[in-house]
Amino acid sequence: MKKLIITSTLLLFCVLLSNAQNNDLKFKRKIKYGGRFMFDYGFNKLNNQNHAGSEFRRLRTFIKGKVYNNVSYKMQVDFSKGHAVINDAYIKFGKLPKIGGTLTVGNFKEPTSLNILTSSKYSTFIEYAMLTNYHNARNTGIMYDTNFLKNKLGFQIAYNSNSNTFGKDEKLNEGQNITIRVTGLILSDKKRHQYLLFGTSFSNRVPFKDNLGIRTYKIGIRPESHLAAKLISNNFTNVNHINLNGFEFVFTSGALSLQSEYTSATINTQAKKFSAPSYYAYISYFLTKESRPYKSSYGGFSRVKLLHNFDNNKGWGALELAVRFSSFDLSDANQGKLNDLTFGLNWYLNPYTRIMYNFVSGDNSLNNSKITAHLIRFQIDF
Repeated sequence: MKKLIITSTLLLFCVLLSNAQNNDLKFKRKIKYGGRFMFDYGFNKLNNQNHAGSEFRRLRTFIKGKVYNNVSYKMQVDFSKGHAVINDAYIKFGKLPKIGGTLTVGNFKEPTSLNILTSSKYSTFIEYAMLTNYHNARNTGIMYDTNFLKNKLGFQIAYNSNSNTFGKDEKLNEGQNITIRVTGLILSDKKRHQYLLFGTSFSNRVPFKDNLGIRTYKIGIRPESHLAAKLISNNFTNVNHINLNGFEFVFTSGALSLQSEYTSATINTQAKKFSAPSYYAYISYFLTKESRPYKSSYGGFSRVKLLHNFDNNKGWGALELAVRFSSFDLSDANQGKLNDLTFGLNWYLNPYTRIMYNFVSGDNSLNNSKITAHLIRFQIDF
């Protein structure tokens, strides 16, 4: 069955890609395609025990396009798990009458953390910060997205079905997420590559019911290495809902970039309310004087434009140094606090290719679990 799904998916892509470079004048249709390839090596040391491994962290292909000028779509499939997994599958209606903005329907990224909304293609570190474990990166639902004051003020509101099976949430009230996010671009100077952004979000999340009619919220936190073991894990049962209050801050000036987020989480069960805050802060600097370009409120940051590509000794590409500190506190549930420090070095060979190195050090003082990791990623997108 899995082979049939993969074969059918690939066949569908081949059929669509055969027309990707053609514009249908009758329907005014435009189609683009691409993908990304991320291959990771990891060397972890947990409590004096060494482990090594490798994985295709992401192996994706996508098709997106427009039909006329106000309807767009995207379908993205990931094969890194050994079978086809749909990431994006949505239709977006733009230029809405009177109210403006866009309406997105399908499977898409929820408007929560800036760290998640910035594509993994442009992420400063190999892995997202631990804070993002509170959020489902993608879910089925509907979202309204708009901007005011010449794109200085961004606003998104989304309703997503919280289901454990993609596309199969027939009982709408069994689990749902409602999320509101507002961002303010206080400073925007493209010539000097200066941006100052503040954001806040609120999300009310209701887990789906299992076969016994019990709402359970499972959480497991790794240090910021996907090949590492989980140092914090807990199952909350009889959960009523989870409230997340998020705050975002970004400042860039030329080669320098500062970014931070804080999430105040409250897990409401029938027995008790659990508090579980999390945050991260990082600084990055381009030794070769490039900068991180800001894209939009919902899109986060985008592709770095290099001053010189790596090409037969005519240029050596771009080099970026970065340091991040993260913390995830589950002490209220007797699971301790996981602190994580990550050092990163990114070598951009060209705007579409880079090699990344991260050194990760994480510890949970409650059970004296300590881990160090050396991670290397080879990445290309097209």
